[in-house]
Amino acid sequence: LECTACKVALDAALWKYRTANGTYPGLPKFIISMCEYLKIETRSVCTGMIHLLQNETLFLLQKLQLSGTKLCGLLFPTTCPGYANDLSWNHKKWVVPVPKPHLGKQSKPSLGKLKVLQLSDIHIDLQYKPGSHSNCKEPLCCRSNDGAGLSEAGFWGTAANCDTPYWTFENLLQHVSKQKFDYILWTGDLPAHNDWNQSRTAQIYLLNNLTNLLTHYFPTTPVYPALGNHESSPVNSFPPNYITGYNSISWLYDTLAKVWAPWLSPDAIKTVKQSGFYTMLVKPGLRMVSLNMNYCNSMNFWMLLDPADPNGELAWLVQTLAAAEENGEVIKIGGGDCLQVWRNNYHNIVARFSKIIAAQFFGHTHKDEIEIQYNDSTLTHPISMAYISPSSPHWEFEYSAKAEYNLTSLSLKSWHQLYQSWLRGSDSFLKYYRNYYKGNVPSENCDTNCRLKLLCLIQTG
Repeated sequence: LECTACKVALDAALWKYRTANGTYPGLPKFIISMCEYLKIETRSVCTGMIHLLQNETLFLLQKLQLSGTKLCGLLFPTTCPGYANDLSWNHKKWVVPVPKPHLGKQSKPSLGKLKVLQLSDIHIDLQYKPGSHSNCKEPLCCRSNDGAGLSEAGFWGTAANCDTPYWTFENLLQHVSKQKFDYILWTGDLPAHNDWNQSRTAQIYLLNNLTNLLTHYFPTTPVYPALGNHESSPVNSFPPNYITGYNSISWLYDTLAKVWAPWLSPDAIKTVKQSGFYTMLVKPGLRMVSLNMNYCNSMNFWMLLDPADPNGELAWLVQTLAAAEENGEVIKIGGGDCLQVWRNNYHNIVARFSKIIAAQFFGHTHKDEIEIQYNDSTLTHPISMAYISPSSPHWEFEYSAKAEYNLTSLSLKSWHQLYQSWLRGSDSFLKYYRNYYKGNVPSENCDTNCRLKLLCLIQTG
């Protein structure tokens, strides 16, 4: 009923907006009232979020014939699920050409063991305040403006709708800096979840601050960063690079090019400045590819304009992998869920170059996960391994994957064999269940539905 009301009301508002040649100033207020009526969020959150999205939304309304139905689905996807299913990005088919395998003899480089630190989804809240209300009415709590409450925020962090205190992240860096790492993967999502009252200035400040902090504790360790969906303002807003003026994303990519410059090569900085992705040779025989997964994010409304391989990222990936294959290099891919057609193309690329892709490293989900990519529906031919990092608040050693799951190695074959044992009902799956939720399990027992859900999340293809 609520979504029907949203559709009818926004259809009327859009008609008034278009008949006034795009000069109807009441449209944002109309959408804010819908946000409140549907009980999406509090008035302050609705107002802040719609104002942040206003320029982007009005620009897209001028370029696209969005109906009230589609706009409700885009702006309120949880309350109005399925309303945006008929959008072009879900139906337009496009294919990125993939070359045939290189026929020359390929020698696998001997890389030895590498010790790598992955930092992901740290979500630093500069307004975190110990003792503040941790169960507030807004999406993010434990903040200085929340006041005191019955459930008080802890000093180092709180298991609630709260983000990470700055001092907790610094404490983590102090702790892990005692270790020697070959390199660091920094897979994005640095800002807090106060999406409704962020600004470009605040995002740039945090990016500079945290980069300097990481450099302070690891002055000589190579760092390979990737971009998360929270780095932009508004959140999820990553327009293609042909969008100019106020809506351009150049403010963020220029900042990244500047703060990442000490870690990356001039060629890598060039593509970062253009599109937020890059490739770097880590050492002879080993290449890093950092993807900008925001160009496949269904919450990035700019993909409505041109969902077919935005900024040519996948075409660039194919060229990069083909060159690496010819040079006898092994690839590690980092980045961060995706539109189905983008994901299908990505899977085809990974399948084609699976022999040189050692592993994939992602973040974003806030869970400690693995994914095994298969090339068929029988789950007999694994082609690639993906590790998805959690954002855990304590620094005790949790587990060694080899010891925890009794693996002979961390090879794709070993993970495939373990997954097959879980499909057959092995009790070791319960260890994965506990680790997935970082020990904070929703239930002590994982029933059949719970087990099937997690097993399906592991396999991709």
